[in-house]
Amino acid sequence: MSKVKTARLISVVIPILLFISCDSLSNKEKILGSWETNLHKNKEALEPGGNDKIVLTFKKDQTVESKIMRNETEGSIKGATYDFSADQKELIVYREGKKERKNVAAIIKLTDTELTLVDVSGSGDTLELKRRD
Repeated sequence: MSKVKTARLISVVIPILLFISCDSLSNKEKILGSWETNLHKNKEALEPGGNDKIVLTFKKDQTVESKIMRNETEGSIKGATYDFSADQKELIVYREGKKERKNVAAIIKLTDTELTLVDVSGSGDTLELKRRD
């Protein structure tokens, strides 16, 4: 193969590989950061007619902070730890960091901007979140 053909091949292949590798983040990496939902949208309103939200912040050390916001004012804050199933299709949250107190949610959608979880450990509730940060 000539040097010109090799150079052309490299100039096409490298950008393709870079594009493919950028989209291959695992769920463990994609979930990091803050996510927000409007509780009314999910039929879980704390106060009728209010502007209540849940903000979940997933951190690299596998801790998650849950804040309830009422009319943009920070309410209660709870901490937990989290992990993923082996195939990374389920999110497991250990309340108060205790292995015996867990909630499991199927990850229905996880993109750079959207996260949809469905509780599979009991209630069946759906939580739709948008990236906050």
